[in-house]
Amino acid sequence: AGAAPTATAFNPKVMLAVIVAGALALAAYLVLTAYSPQLAKGNNGGAHALSNSATGFAGLVALTKQAGVESIVSRDQESPTDGSLLVLTPEASTAPGDVEKIVNAHQAIGPTLIILPKWETSRHPYRPGWVQIDGTIFMNSLDMLPLKGWETEMKLGEMQSASGRDWTFQADFEEGERPIRFRLPATYQGLSCARCESPIALPDGKLLVATLWWDYPVYILADPDILNNHGLRTKEQARAALTLLDRLAEYGDADHVVFDVTLNGFCKQRSILRFLFEPPFLAITLCLVLAAILAGWQAFNRFGPPARRAP
Repeated sequence: AGAAPTATAFNPKVMLAVIVAGALALAAYLVLTAYSPQLAKGNNGGAHALSNSATGFAGLVALTKQAGVESIVSRDQESPTDGSLLVLTPEASTAPGDVEKIVNAHQAIGPTLIILPKWETSRHPYRPGWVQIDGTIFMNSLDMLPLKGWETEMKLGEMQSASGRDWTFQADFEEGERPIRFRLPATYQGLSCARCESPIALPDGKLLVATLWWDYPVYILADPDILNNHGLRTKEQARAALTLLDRLAEYGDADHVVFDVTLNGFCKQRSILRFLFEPPFLAITLCLVLAAILAGWQAFNRFGPPARRAP
């Protein structure tokens, strides 16, 4: 009588499913690792355009889009920003060289708005994306700005309103235009700069917005509460913020707004792994994947019980 066929140690279908699941998991891991900086939501409570906290500027991005203004949140320092108002939100720990690099690259193609930091915050213990205000970041020198390269002296001062409460004032941006009505907090920041132009000056002589000129203007906003999420809590302030942003862009011949978040740790960095999934290397990657699939399919079809040797 013939011998019974030898049973296989593993089920071929189960093994194929395990291999396919492992390959897909590995591919997903590689893709997510390569693009993790771009996929991060950024709602970490920081003072930048991706943050929904009180000190963030996500509300300003949404406001400009709802008003019909083309606005982009940029994570790439090398992305084209021609003809745009580039909004920078440096932090107190930002190196001057990082700000100078971005400003120098953009000053020949469009205006720049630098929003200075003000608040010292900590993460809320229970609410993700929220912050707790610990105090103000008072600085006698503007350490995050490349003042030596700009050959100008600038001082940042912290002032208190006479009433100790929030107060409003009207600012004339240009002669013949309707004034902008702002609401400033009781504790506000103002700039002193002898060589700067002052499109918006405070009643006490300090500058709310200082302007330095190259090919295109570089604006420096002293108090971020004019444009951050907490400052946009009223319709009047939101309208004033949108008017200010529109006039800064128009004054600098810009037709759209780019919010840069590379200074806040969301920079799209060069990665060899990411090159595998982008042209022109994507074609090579697809060819290698197809070759691996064909090799695996050939090996799977040859899988089975080994042939019995003759006595």
